[in-house]
Amino acid sequence: MATFLLTWNPDIFHWDEPGDSLAEQIAAIAARGFVDDRWGCGFSRGIRAGDRLFLMRLGVEPRGIVGSGHALGSPYTAPHWQIPGKLALCIDVRFDHLRDATRDPILPIDLLRHDPRFESMRTWTPRASGSHIPDDTARELELAWQDLPAKTTS
Repeated sequence: MATFLLTWNPDIFHWDEPGDSLAEQIAAIAARGFVDDRWGCGFSRGIRAGDRLFLMRLGVEPRGIVGSGHALGSPYTAPHWQIPGKLALCIDVRFDHLRDATRDPILPIDLLRHDPRFESMRTWTPRASGSHIPDDTARELELAWQDLPAKTTS
């Protein structure tokens, strides 16, 4: 199993559509343990079913890891979420954890950038979703993610 970094910039994608908002996704995870979604994966065609995925909030503070899940299959092309008539490479994700960074503890980007445990990751602010996380960093990331304090939202 490989590990990949998906990205989310709230300035670009507001994640507030009724029936599909971040708050509703978090509530769905609380109720049944997961929520399925489609996410852009940039140019990454190497993601496979079962691969571990982490979601990085970029753009606005607080920035850092806000979610985790697993790939449900391989990347495929689908209509772009923002540009009509354009296609994008996407992956189906089963999120097992999502956090509201404005209220819940997250793994802050400054920790990821400066802690030696995560130094093999080339960049935590990639230009596109789907960056591969080296195995040694993925192991440490998983441990740090599991050690986060409990969420404050429901």
